[in-house]
Amino acid sequence: MNDDLLISLRKFKRSDKRDPIENFITEAFAWLLKTYPKYSDYLLKDLFLRLGNGTILPSNANWNTQVNFKEYILI
Repeated sequence: MNDDLLISLRKFKRSDKRDPIENFITEAFAWLLKTYPKYSDYLLKDLFLRLGNGTILPSNANWNTQVNFKEYILI
């Protein structure tokens, strides 16, 4: 994992179909979650509890962006 925020922000692909600000924010948030696993765990646990699924408490999450599924890219 590269822990440099600026390098992480460079990886998003420019496109007329997507807003570059949205990509920037997505990459910055993913970097935050990758760099601070305790915050990542806290956020996931809080979300799971708010959604009423308190039995599953995730940890060590793997955060990826710009994942290509055939013709679709999840951002």
